[in-house]
Amino acid sequence: MQAYFTAFDFETANFQSHSACQLGLAVVENGRIVLEKAWLIRPPTKVFTFSYLHGITYSMVKSQPTFGEVWPEARPFFERQIIAAHNADFDIGVLLATLTHYGLFMPEFYVIDTLAVARSAWHSVAD
Repeated sequence: MQAYFTAFDFETANFQSHSACQLGLAVVENGRIVLEKAWLIRPPTKVFTFSYLHGITYSMVKSQPTFGEVWPEARPFFERQIIAAHNADFDIGVLLATLTHYGLFMPEFYVIDTLAVARSAWHSVAD
């Protein structure tokens, strides 16, 4: 069994799932962060609805690479790995929609949803 996992998080520009404008990840090994990486991404739209949440604007990403250009560097952190996300349904949905938009394939990986884990642990404490 692997003694490490990769936590990741997407930010989106708007309500479109394929509007990823940032991807951040942290590799955790034996309980310690051993690598952090983030990419600003130029989404396929100039419409930024969620700047008030994450602070990312179109002017910040207009000269950044597209997700299709970022993916070759990011893919090894996902492929056949244990990945974790808080509210994983959202982040996996963004990953799938963005990969589909660029004609790329979803790699195989194992997902841990830290929101579900937290809710389960909280429920256990509340009982």
